[in-house]
Amino acid sequence: EIIKFFMDKNIYPGKNFPRMNMHYYSVFFLQGLIANEIKWSEDFYKKYIEKVEPDIKDNLIDYSLAFLNYHKGNYVESLGNIANFKFTEEALIYEIKLLQVQNYYKLMKSSEGYYDTFNYALDALAHFFDLNKKMSETYKNLGKEFVKGMRLLRNHFNADKKAQHDLKFELENFLRKTKNFWMQDIIVEILKEGN
Repeated sequence: EIIKFFMDKNIYPGKNFPRMNMHYYSVFFLQGLIANEIKWSEDFYKKYIEKVEPDIKDNLIDYSLAFLNYHKGNYVESLGNIANFKFTEEALIYEIKLLQVQNYYKLMKSSEGYYDTFNYALDALAHFFDLNKKMSETYKNLGKEFVKGMRLLRNHFNADKKAQHDLKFELENFLRKTKNFWMQDIIVEILKEGN
């Protein structure tokens, strides 16, 4: 709501500059989606994508459409946007890599035919965080935590009712530690289903 208020009043960092900073753009855009304000984020995208630096604009278009399509439930389209994304900016790379696995998770939940693809993407993500020498330790550690949580979600998805019940404690424990909002929402949803 705060970001929405300030953007509606045209009050944001760097507003006096001819171009919007990529980081401000992505933070504001994603905050709308985290708050489940999909329409607001879509309107933000349409209004402010023209204000970003021209050399990053095409990449931010794919980035934005990937997230919008994911939040609209268009997971295959989101993956198409990710396929067009150029992996050049560390913060955007981190977010887009997580989104790719989130798409495969949602597709796996709707069709078990995506199970192997999800596992492949998750293993690739784990290797990315283990082997990437350019990424900051902060992003690496957050990424490794995300992979750990996704493996827990995968184990829960594969488990029978008794094993799912046994995993409840691990899910609750992970929920207390994770900083990832998406992961928090998914685990809360699973725990509610189990009650």
